[in-house]
Parts: sequence; structure tokens; C-alpha cells
Amino acid sequence: MGSIEAVDGKTLTIKQVLGSVTINIDSASQITVIDDKNQSAPGKLADLLVGDSVKATYDKATKNSVAIFVTKKQAVAKKTK
Repeated sequence: MGSIEAVDGKTLTIKQVLGSVTINIDSASQITVIDDKNQSAPGKLADLLVGDSVKATYDKATKNSVAIFVTKKQAVAKKTK
């Protein structure tokens, strides 16, 4: 779990407590977006924005992502109020 630090083409850099990790995104990657009503919907690469909260599962050897769950900044801000 962390926050999106960068999105560059088909890679995603996630800032975590112990440092950053860069993972690969391809057509097999499942992206799910969670909104401020805690509703989830299928997402796409364009939904991944710097600052959003993210959790990803990926192959540790290849860094290829399997699933990416992104919570929009607005949803995180709403939950903390």
C-alpha cells in the first residue's frame, strides 16, 4: 500500500514507507478504481494519477502487475474528515 509517485507509459511507481517500487502495467493487469462512495469499478491506465492511494499485487521477479487497486485522492480526503 502506498501512493502513486509516477506513471510513465506502461510503468507505475508506488511510494511506500520503506521506499519506492516501479511495476509494469500490461493488458493482463486488472485495474480497479474505488471512489468516494467506496464503490469499485474497472479502471484504465488513465485513471492512475499521482497522489492517489494504491495497492498492487505483482510478480516480485518480473515486476509485472496482476492487480492494481486505486483509491482516488478525493475519496481518501473524504474518509479522513
